Amino acid sequence: MTLPCAFYGAAFKDAEVKESKSGNHYLTALIAVSNGTDDEGHDQHLFVKVIAFGEFAPELGKLKRNDRAYCEGTLDVRVWTSDKEPRPDLNLKAYFVRRTAIGKDKPKRESQGEPSCAGPPSHRNRIDASARTSSAHTTSTMGCQSNLPETV
Repeated sequence: MTLPCAFYGAAFKDAEVKESKSGNHYLTALIAVSNGTDDEGHDQHLFVKVIAFGEFAPELGKLKRNDRAYCEGTLDVRVWTSDKEPRPDLNLKAYFVRRTAIGKDKPKRESQGEPSCAGPPSHRNRIDASARTSSAHTTSTMGCQSNLPETV
């Protein structure tokens, strides 16, 4: 059974580069996803094998043990029986992978001469478009002052 899926988790081990029989390269990573606690208060995790091809393979390749990641893709769910009980076998064919980090782990921004609150280009375009429809010279966005052109 396959399902669309998105989750946050932590890399259980470093990502690995592999090669298919046809010679194409892809990356795999084992991601531990929190699944609450058991009756004794111990953390429970589901382990998802993430496979990435194409443009998101390099992003997955950056993952090292304990790095946090956000993944989206198609989840293939199967069951295998161990010595004790049936267990899930989860494989995600990723179409989006991004390493997430906050605090000291967050990568430094490269300065491009714009204020740090400008946001991504798509966000700036929305701000500029909304400014053209208002009569104000200055627009405040998330506490940042931005001088925008007067409406025509």
